[in-house]
Amino acid sequence: MLRRDSMMPIAILSLATLLVPLLFRTHIVLMVLILIPISAAMVWSGFSKVRLHVFLIGFVFGPLAEAICIAAGMWTYSEALFIGLPAWLPFAWGNASLAILSAETWLKKVMPPEISTR
Repeated sequence: MLRRDSMMPIAILSLATLLVPLLFRTHIVLMVLILIPISAAMVWSGFSKVRLHVFLIGFVFGPLAEAICIAAGMWTYSEALFIGLPAWLPFAWGNASLAILSAETWLKKVMPPEISTR
């Protein structure tokens, strides 16, 4: 039985976020249609305005940072849709932001106070 403060649901959704682009790389529309409910599940698992804001910040600024790198010629994506970015990338960045937030929250709960205050 999973405890309420378990990282398992977020870990599973994070793994799904990584696998969907790998499994559906030739079906961009299907990939995005699968990533939308995964992202929604990550936002609404323990919903708060903070979780929504963290997702939106990752969704916007993660791809924006990559767009700058792409414009500088550092790398490219083979199936770029808009300004050199693939359609799935904002969802991956938003979900990664939530995974990091969830890990930080979980670690604060499970670590002894003398370690977590450093």
